[in-house]
Amino acid sequence: MTWHRSRKNKTHHATVTERGCIRLADGRVFSDPSPAAVALADHQTNGWNAWEADGVKLNDLKLR
Repeated sequence: MTWHRSRKNKTHHATVTERGCIRLADGRVFSDPSPAAVALADHQTNGWNAWEADGVKLNDLKLR
């Protein structure tokens, strides 16, 4: 998964664990995409709209 932060000129990467959790590059694990995004941004962030998998936002994937 990726999160492209154009204003900060940063791209964050994460993986989904076997249990469906999100593991950040630094090893921290979260059960929901929003806390994972907040951990990287240091402010409230909707992770469902931030993270993408294969170019598709997680929010769009959960609606399928």
